[in-house]
Amino acid sequence: MQALLRSQVGITLLETLIVLALIFTLCSLTGPALGRWQARFQEKTELRVLVEAFQRARSEAARRNCDVLLALTLADEHSGGGFQILARDSEGRSDPIRDLRRLKALSLVGTTFSGAPHAGFNNRGLPLGLGGSIQLEGRHTQRSYRISQNAGGRVRVQ
Repeated sequence: MQALLRSQVGITLLETLIVLALIFTLCSLTGPALGRWQARFQEKTELRVLVEAFQRARSEAARRNCDVLLALTLADEHSGGGFQILARDSEGRSDPIRDLRRLKALSLVGTTFSGAPHAGFNNRGLPLGLGGSIQLEGRHTQRSYRISQNAGGRVRVQ
């Protein structure tokens, strides 16, 4: 009986090759999915950054007691667009609160805010105008997103 137990100790070469083949198969199936997951993750991260920019512009407007603009740059063939937060004083001069941030995973394809392509808040934290929306498109996934601001200043991602 002990001779039988001694002969079956360890892993055979065949078992090792089967385990390696299974690992290789799983890696080859999940590799492309991980790339798509990473692209979607980057898009969602940039959406959150844009929503946070709206919230920061609103709080800065109330804190500084002046109008604050979220200036949007539309996408072109070289970049996906971007945004910058500007404080506007009573004389109309703009002071940057946050430097221009370029979008990498998303393309800013359009806005529906009144006037120039920017959103803004007055000194009470209410939106300038009646709100609007930003249309975005994923650069790698071609998914469409929309960030909308209602007349009360609430921001939603659709």
